[in-house]
Amino acid sequence: MTDASTESSNRLTTPEFWDAPFWSPGEDAAQLVQFDPENLEFRDIHRFWQKYLPCRSDWRFLEIGCHPGRYLWYFHQTFGYQVSGIEYAPTSCERTRHLMAEIGLRAEIEQADVFTYTPPQGRLFDVVCSVGLIEHFVDVGPIIERHVDLLAPGGYLVVLVPNHRGINGPILRWLQPEVYAAHNRMSYRMLLDGVLSHAEMRLVAGGYLGRFHLAPSNFCPAMQTRVSKAAYRWVDRGHRYAMRFGQWLPNTRWFSPYCGLIAQKQERS
Repeated sequence: MTDASTESSNRLTTPEFWDAPFWSPGEDAAQLVQFDPENLEFRDIHRFWQKYLPCRSDWRFLEIGCHPGRYLWYFHQTFGYQVSGIEYAPTSCERTRHLMAEIGLRAEIEQADVFTYTPPQGRLFDVVCSVGLIEHFVDVGPIIERHVDLLAPGGYLVVLVPNHRGINGPILRWLQPEVYAAHNRMSYRMLLDGVLSHAEMRLVAGGYLGRFHLAPSNFCPAMQTRVSKAAYRWVDRGHRYAMRFGQWLPNTRWFSPYCGLIAQKQERS
């Protein structure tokens, strides 16, 4: 187990960072959590996961860093998994519980630090997932190790991180330098090497994922606070046109918004 003081210094964020208000009880939970997986920002990732992950209603799924619950909903809806999540920040955890109750999704949500978390009854998970989590550590080795520790033999590890080595990185650094500073600018090679450093893990598939868009740079939300409403309409329209054009670009380090992989934990012989 990693020493608590060492692990604290390894984090690039605090609970207060994640509990920054962007949700209120009056918001429509379905609109915030549920989404069309074929939308332009998510379609490539959706098809990648569909290609390599099995549908199993008896499988137990864990998302590490699960706020606000969009991926809990997605993996239950798409693959039938029995979903659970752990959330580090207390307010974010409570928000996620509220949202899951609002949409009627049965999900076990626990406030916990992943480095001290113990699964209920010691039962490991068939799928362990995180989206936009491990890049918030200076050394990603310990957080990847915890993903592997929580995964049952034969189970699947699913990791997705923003690609800030491509076009989204400089834009985020310009718009929100304090948010940019909370990220480890991970490459796909760094992610792959971290996972395959565990002898029991076998790569299923991975790489740079998604056609061009600027969601990981927070471009539209940040511009909304910088320009007038009239000007923002043109900014938003321009981004939408750029996304449509970007569908013709290949998945590459320069333009893809994410990198990710699926790996399987081998059964002991």
